[in-house]
Amino acid sequence: MIPLLFGNNKTIEFRIHVPSNNPIKIINWMLICSAIIKYAEIVKKSNVELSTLKSTTLKNVIETVYHNDYALITYLLKYIDYRKHLRIYADENCDYVGATEISEDSSYSKDF
Repeated sequence: MIPLLFGNNKTIEFRIHVPSNNPIKIINWMLICSAIIKYAEIVKKSNVELSTLKSTTLKNVIETVYHNDYALITYLLKYIDYRKHLRIYADENCDYVGATEISEDSSYSKDF
């Protein structure tokens, strides 16, 4: 995000996702990624010292950006928790590339 905040480049790349055709997953990640960008804009406008951001969590980001929508905050935090559990499940099954998640017959991926 540094080129967006401090340079002339107007692009950001988020590369942490496995491919998906699941509209719920896509919309959730769009909301989460948008919150990260909006939070960065808030921080930049506030002239916050970089050292004070070390304790920032994704929960802080979601709550700050979507502060007027408690239902969305609750939903996204639940989704993030689900994603953490899905990652643990995949790791326990030696699925380091997300094949379990992509597989349509995976009952775990249909929980959300």
